[in-house]
Amino acid sequence: MTTEAGWVDGRIWFVRGEIVRWVDNEPQPGIVEFQLTDSSQKIWSFVGKFYDFTTEEIASDSYYPREGFVGCVIISRTLNEYGREVVQIDTATPFRGRETDDGTSRFTVFFEQLVLHALPKWEVVPLLPVPPCP
Repeated sequence: MTTEAGWVDGRIWFVRGEIVRWVDNEPQPGIVEFQLTDSSQKIWSFVGKFYDFTTEEIASDSYYPREGFVGCVIISRTLNEYGREVVQIDTATPFRGRETDDGTSRFTVFFEQLVLHALPKWEVVPLLPVPPCP
């Protein structure tokens, strides 16, 4: 079924991958490299704040690689020549949208790489006013 947005499924999914390294402490809370392997075994890299890829509290001295996820929507679903379900996903569309450094955001992955609930829904938290310095 296709929704009005053109998605096969109107839900936000998450595709499994690996957080392979800590990149930098700045900007806070820290930047990591996340890698996604597509159905043709090509590895794609994303760089971003660690909480965009995991719910764990990690740091530069954490153990790597470790499991991570990136949000996506399903664009299409099909079976490959071996009868295995493959899906085309878009990682730029959902909240916390992500692209690789070269701007790629559409990938073909195996359906079993997807999960529905991996990261908490991102919400804007209102800033509290800071009292003036005396």
